[in-house]
Amino acid sequence: MVEVDSARFHTSPSDRRNDARRDVRLNAVGYAVHRVREADLLAAPQDVLAAVRAARSACDTLLAPGSLPVR
Repeated sequence: MVEVDSARFHTSPSDRRNDARRDVRLNAVGYAVHRVREADLLAAPQDVLAAVRAARSACDTLLAPGSLPVR
């Protein structure tokens, strides 16, 4: 999952706490959260895309058949 953090809605201490709580809840149900700063997305979209692709690749590797231990 990718979330774009804008300066308008993700900079105050309470915004950051809320984001962190949401990330914990999403992680607990199996979502990996990749955060992207809006400023980075606007300034260097190709770098953000590369980082998102790398994060997805890492998740794909973790979820590949046979990669998780069987309980």
